[in-house]
Amino acid sequence: MRTDESPEAPRALAPNLQRLRQLSALLGAAKAQSESDELDPLQASLDRLLEAVSAQEPDYEFLGQDVLLRLHRRFPSLWEGVDRHLLWFFGGELLHFLSDEELDAFQQQED
Repeated sequence: MRTDESPEAPRALAPNLQRLRQLSALLGAAKAQSESDELDPLQASLDRLLEAVSAQEPDYEFLGQDVLLRLHRRFPSLWEGVDRHLLWFFGGELLHFLSDEELDAFQQQED
């Protein structure tokens, strides 16, 4: 049984794992269109993040923040493909990219 499907896994985990897989597919498509291998380290970090989230490792939030911030800084054209739920899920500095309305909406969902 995969960790992300275990009954003990938080409910928010499965949808966010799916969002990360979609982001991985987006990176894969970008890599296929590029002759450069500059996306390879980011793809490797995203693969590691998927493993960390699936295993619910204690530092997965920091790893997620790092991966998404690197994506934003290095590949801004791909940033629009990042699901806004991931920004909320990983939190930290990523919350600065959410509007006040989005923050309020996510907060209401949490309450």
